[in-house]
Amino acid sequence: MFCLRGFEWGCCVAFIEQTDLEKGFADLWETEIAPSLAAYRAAYNPRFWLAVIGQPVAIMLAVLAYEPLSAWILSINSQADTFARVICIIFAGLAMFGFYYPLSKVQGSFDAFMKQIVSDHFGDILLAADKPERAETLIGKLQNLDLMEAGRRHIKNHYIGKYRDCDLEMFNLSLQSGSGNNRANYDYFILDVSVPRAFDGAVIIKSDGGRIFNFLRGVFSEHKQVKFDHAPFEKAYEVYAEDADLARRLITPPFCDNLLAIPPLFPRAYGLFSNKLKGAFHENRFTLLVPHNDDLFGLWPHQTMPSRVESGCRRLIARMGIVKNVIDYLHGAR
Repeated sequence: MFCLRGFEWGCCVAFIEQTDLEKGFADLWETEIAPSLAAYRAAYNPRFWLAVIGQPVAIMLAVLAYEPLSAWILSINSQADTFARVICIIFAGLAMFGFYYPLSKVQGSFDAFMKQIVSDHFGDILLAADKPERAETLIGKLQNLDLMEAGRRHIKNHYIGKYRDCDLEMFNLSLQSGSGNNRANYDYFILDVSVPRAFDGAVIIKSDGGRIFNFLRGVFSEHKQVKFDHAPFEKAYEVYAEDADLARRLITPPFCDNLLAIPPLFPRAYGLFSNKLKGAFHENRFTLLVPHNDDLFGLWPHQTMPSRVESGCRRLIARMGIVKNVIDYLHGAR
């Protein structure tokens, strides 16, 4: 159990039993995954070999076809040699895609199947692919808090659920802002959880940008910068709020310690920004944004191979466990 006084997340740290990520895996494997492997292998293997053999054949045919096609086109138009090359390249690309597409469909279906199995294994965290409006609403709020850029976005791996009596929502977001030479791509893992006690106002946590950038940010911000007596946290982050007392009640020293400990939980985060989380307390919720370029809750293509399904499933369970560990950390259990 955890102890919560007022707004102070983690003010009373108790020793709790952490989630056992391997708990029940043997039963999950025997009852849910292994029985489906024979059918999956039967669908996967022929499509795999079709892609492996077919794609090089497509390239070879395109190379062999270039000279006769070029000669035929030149006989019609002596200035159209480049056109023959373009046709051969398009043919090779379409043929390669055609050979790979059946395999990709099987891999995609199995990836969705595994996500559902792992989601059911946790019980209280469910796929929410049919509720994109929830994620869109949250993104709009984050943009209003100046935590996220505007632009074209793609949401995937959208989950909703409950853990430790906190409602949660999480998803991966790919965002593209600007255009041309000014185009920028951003990838985030976003976790939004309810706060047990009500509060009024917003408290925004941003990465430290250096003295000059922090000064300019403070000048143009609608919120006041709030300082904390926590040197490592102050070095990594800047906090802005309308109510400094509220910010200090929400962001306690244990909360600072645990926020600093969260980035190492996420493998393959951007190296430069791996410790540069962003977040906000707003509307009785806490939202955490992790700059992250990995599909946290999906199988990598090589893990959809029948011989590697078990390791892929273990990876999915471990990744889902990250979410529970993050919430444990926010509650002061570490």
